[in-house]
Amino acid sequence: MSNIILLEDQQLLRIAIKNLLQLDCHRQVHEVSNVDQAIEMLLFDTQVKLLILEITLPGAMEFIRRAIAMREGIKVIVLSSEGNMRTVHLALSLGASAYLLKECLRIELPLAIECVEKNRNYICSGLAAQVVTELLDRRMEPLGEKIDFSSREQEVLMLIADGLTNAEISEKLFLSKRTVEGHRQSLLNKTGSRNSAQLIGFAVRQGLIG
Repeated sequence: MSNIILLEDQQLLRIAIKNLLQLDCHRQVHEVSNVDQAIEMLLFDTQVKLLILEITLPGAMEFIRRAIAMREGIKVIVLSSEGNMRTVHLALSLGASAYLLKECLRIELPLAIECVEKNRNYICSGLAAQVVTELLDRRMEPLGEKIDFSSREQEVLMLIADGLTNAEISEKLFLSKRTVEGHRQSLLNKTGSRNSAQLIGFAVRQGLIG
């Protein structure tokens, strides 16, 4: 059985989840409180094939991409207090295989682990209804031209919508300012927008952001 890295900054919650994993899944669990510790552990333990993380921690979103690049075959499960569908979509687009809310039923975490290790995706029951509703809503909308954004462009778009400057986005995503400017310009070009306000308006109309 593969080992697990559990990335969670709240100590009591981290210990509780670790105990649950050891009891229900019989796995060795490395508990860490930040991304730097998680990277160290991933380099140290070659048996780690599963990462469970809180998506709201600094650098956690980017770490999904990095972990998958560092360790072939690793699976990522998001266990988070954040249930915004925009965040769910982004996490999955970056390579996460499952997304669970911390309020989910106890049985759902081991079930999610079983699913992802069989190369299947899992969305907790608390989010499933939102996903179905969203899919049904989209079916009712007239089809328009689909614009293909890269996962990095989606990240930058969401941060622009949150009001972050190029410098702030650069720091958050660990990218150079010039790279961020390039992604912003690419978004403007693809959407035919003249400025950030038009870009955000386009994204809202297309349902890319809430």
